[in-house]
Amino acid sequence: MSKIWGPVQQPDFLTFNYRSTQNIITAANRLIQDMGGRLKTLHPIVINPEKQHRPNGGIWSERDGERQGRVRVVKLPSQGSRQQKNNIQAQAVAAEIRRLQALADIEYRSIAVLSRNNGELKPMQAWCEQNNIPYFLAKDRKHGIRLRHTREFVRLVEQLVPDKQQEGQKEKTFTGNEFAELIRSQDVGGMWQDYFRQTAQDFLRENTADTGYPAAFLKNWLYEYVGNESESRSDGIFLGTAHSVKGLEFKHVFVLDGGWNSADESEQRLYYVAMTRAIETLTLIQNTPQHLWIGRLPEETECVERSYTVLPELDTEYRTLSLYSDKKENRPAELDIGFIARETRNASDLISRLEAAKKLKVGDELTIRRGGWQNKQYEFCTDGIAVARTAKNAAFPELDAVSDLSAIRVRAAAFGVRYREDEQYTDNIPKKIQKWPLVIPMLIIPK
Repeated sequence: MSKIWGPVQQPDFLTFNYRSTQNIITAANRLIQDMGGRLKTLHPIVINPEKQHRPNGGIWSERDGERQGRVRVVKLPSQGSRQQKNNIQAQAVAAEIRRLQALADIEYRSIAVLSRNNGELKPMQAWCEQNNIPYFLAKDRKHGIRLRHTREFVRLVEQLVPDKQQEGQKEKTFTGNEFAELIRSQDVGGMWQDYFRQTAQDFLRENTADTGYPAAFLKNWLYEYVGNESESRSDGIFLGTAHSVKGLEFKHVFVLDGGWNSADESEQRLYYVAMTRAIETLTLIQNTPQHLWIGRLPEETECVERSYTVLPELDTEYRTLSLYSDKKENRPAELDIGFIARETRNASDLISRLEAAKKLKVGDELTIRRGGWQNKQYEFCTDGIAVARTAKNAAFPELDAVSDLSAIRVRAAAFGVRYREDEQYTDNIPKKIQKWPLVIPMLIIPK
């Protein structure tokens, strides 16, 4: 074969990094340099040729006189419980975010805070909630509601194609501009405003503004656009584990300490993945005396020591109840999806529940009470009317331990829509209820 095709060529390894600064690449390479036989060890990643003439710290070499674009390790006290350490490292991350924002206009969506496990992220979520900072919690993606089932999306579709279109009524048509304006004019909250604004832009990018489009075509376009996604990335800080961030990149990445206990190569690679998500700045938190990976970083890595006092409010847990079970984690769904639409002894109770849920908006406060099967479930109410209930098999030890449930705040986090035509509901939902709202509560649990 070689006589026909010529000599066998040496493999061309793809070792250019088109994402990160030289400082980030050097630190990441140092982390895995002892992993014998691995491709990236034998052929280290290097910065792409177009960037080789730039400073090692990229644009932050000049922009940040204190840090000068170096990888920063923030060393925190190693004393205290895991919860206290998580509380304090959240403060360290928040302080560095504020410091960077004082130097440049940084969008929250360009920031990622990564961890080994989800538990370390809870104080960061609390900080975002308490400071009205938008964020995206990666773990909610697989447990959250599908975009096509959200109340906001369904309402938009129904304005295109009403449920009860009269026989013989001519199908509506919309110009591209009219359709885009319909999308932008939806009465929705902040995250949805951004999402619909982007949806309108994408439609006009693909289609002409003055052409008339049948409503059915536009409906199909919307369903194809959202696909089977379960959550929209908001314009907020990405909070997720190193596993959840594969394939993504962010200008500013923070990697939390905690849970990096195994010296296994798979853990080493995972920490490497977290580091290499960074484009412009990389900040690593250390609150253990001997961090398995940080000690391997090059000398030019900057180390600073910080100290903070525990803030009790950051120990507050913000927990959105999940709709779906997780077989890998052996965790059942937390919400009884059909509760609000099931027949009751008193028909007026059913109507009251549906009407009460219809009036709710994202962020509205709910009350919590025990109810359901053997009084072991939890119901979420507005004006004394239950609009959501936990699933029978779901466990809530943090609620069971509370004697006074009024200490637990609850608010409506999101809304979905379910249809009786789905075969799983056909036998349990009365025929007169063809669709119903689904209220998804968020628990706010003080520690």
